[in-house]
Amino acid sequence: KLLTSFYTLNISAKVEKEDLPMDGKWTEKKRTTSIEIPISASINGSALIIQCTSGYSDITICVTNDSGFFYKRTILAAEAYLAIIDLVNAPQGEYTLVLTNQWGGRLIGNFEIK
Repeated sequence: KLLTSFYTLNISAKVEKEDLPMDGKWTEKKRTTSIEIPISASINGSALIIQCTSGYSDITICVTNDSGFFYKRTILAAEAYLAIIDLVNAPQGEYTLVLTNQWGGRLIGNFEIK
């Protein structure tokens, strides 16, 4: 099942979200010695939220699970500040989120939809 909902919205401070722990290395071509990862992911109800604080990388978002669910979208660097993926129709289960960029950066996170 392919979901293509992608939009930007303002998130109320009263809404609770669950940050996804991410493993991997995010590489961007810029002059810095910082090891800060400028991208984060969280689940807010049935929405997967990807936030980026830099405009240096295109971000490819891939969400999969064992039952065949698949979502993939590439967001250009100029647009990559906030992406919200609607998972309201996604089946319950364990999911894997993979974020990649053109510089070889790769972050992997797991989450569950109940």
